Amino acid sequence: MSYIEYARKYIEKYNKLAELLSMKSAVYLLLIIGDDGPVVYRKAKFITKGEKAIKKLIEYGLVEVIYPNKYPVLDLTEKGEKFYKGLKTLYEIIEKE
Repeated sequence: MSYIEYARKYIEKYNKLAELLSMKSAVYLLLIIGDDGPVVYRKAKFITKGEKAIKKLIEYGLVEVIYPNKYPVLDLTEKGEKFYKGLKTLYEIIEKE
């Protein structure tokens, strides 16, 4: 196996993670929902400056749209909770002096 094939294998393997982590607004939204609870969809669109990040989070199964009343709300799924805990762990490692 050439080095290019070797590298390509890992790029394909971790592509979704790299794509998600490159979307800062999606990471911020996950942290906000994890810290403070569900966010009204309209406010989530303001946080992410559009729907692209929200749609990716829904596609990856990290958040879900719920309807507790007439306004749709974004909340973390079980998978999203695990991802949020991982982000918080990374944050604590980086902030630790």
